[in-house]
Amino acid sequence: SMLEFSDPADNNVLYFETAREFLFSKDDDEEISIYRELFEDLRKISLGSKGSLDYLVETAKTLS
Repeated sequence: SMLEFSDPADNNVLYFETAREFLFSKDDDEEISIYRELFEDLRKISLGSKGSLDYLVETAKTLS
């Protein structure tokens, strides 16, 4: 999760959790920027909301 605030006095916050560990960062702008870029890259290659739903519906049909 990434929380971004418009007020420059408020630090952006990054919270990243996996099955084995977690990362919490609020003072490292460079680290937050890296994760923001990775998230945007994933968003660009994703199917989107409708595409994901269509994919799940078609997959469910093959399992019935």
